[in-house]
Amino acid sequence: MNDKDVLISIIVPIYNGEKYLDRCIESVMNQTYKDFELILVNDGSKDKSGEICQNYANTDSRIKYIQKANGGEGSARNAGLEIINSRYVTFLDCDDELPSTAIEFLMKEAGKYDLIIGGLKKDNNRDIKEYVPKRKSISGKKEISENLISEAYFLNIAVGKLYRTDIIKKNNCYFMDFKYGTDTYFDYFYLKLINTALFVDSSVYTVHEVLGSMSLRPVKNSWKYMKTIFELGRSIDSSNKKVESQLLMRSIKTSLLLEEKMGYKSFKTTCNMIAEYTLRTGINSVNGLYNKIILNCVLNKRYRTLYYIMQVRNKTM
Repeated sequence: MNDKDVLISIIVPIYNGEKYLDRCIESVMNQTYKDFELILVNDGSKDKSGEICQNYANTDSRIKYIQKANGGEGSARNAGLEIINSRYVTFLDCDDELPSTAIEFLMKEAGKYDLIIGGLKKDNNRDIKEYVPKRKSISGKKEISENLISEAYFLNIAVGKLYRTDIIKKNNCYFMDFKYGTDTYFDYFYLKLINTALFVDSSVYTVHEVLGSMSLRPVKNSWKYMKTIFELGRSIDSSNKKVESQLLMRSIKTSLLLEEKMGYKSFKTTCNMIAEYTLRTGINSVNGLYNKIILNCVLNKRYRTLYYIMQVRNKTM
């Protein structure tokens, strides 16, 4: 198969994924839609991931295997993006899998929209929960911006979507080297470039929840990342002040939850930066009791109270 004949690329970043890699790759090989290329990116694995990838690449010409020094998931995805020539691209993590009809379903919707967004299933080895959006099409920056709030769950992750490769490459839309939020940044960047998107009411991705995921780890200097994500999100439609305040509160709450795990000293430093930044934005009115409590604590420097709130919140998540 020539690169020019390939309609969709599936990029899999891999780091020490030998336990799950066969399941992941087999889920792609078993797709009902066959016109794809599978890009396996070994991000400096120390286990047998490379050997597994090479074995698959030796048996199917649709599989491309590349190796690189460890640089993180975003860096590995970027390496995959650099070599694809397909019309569309989607991402798959090495510990997850695709339902057998996922690619076929996404490709049926391709052509009319700049982005297709599907639902997903979460499997934690005890039960499976399904998260599926309502089917709807959106167009224009106003609707795209408003969906950053109304469909936040589906727009903060890079998986379960179909992107246009030409938009990504033409605008250098790549993953940033963030300790947290790299998926959200990529999606916001892409959303700023497009005018149409479609939410589909079907699961196109299966997440296998693994202990030790990034969402469970403390992140130092988290406000640096969350502030950048907020500023990118609000720039999609700078006239929408309601969305702006909600995006700011989302970044503040996420940063505080991450920073709480670093201890009070780091938490207090972050609170001071957030308070100073929030005062500069002039945003002092938000919806929801919880948001109002958080903002009040930030602006009035009630950091001990805020620290306790985040401790309780983290324990209940």
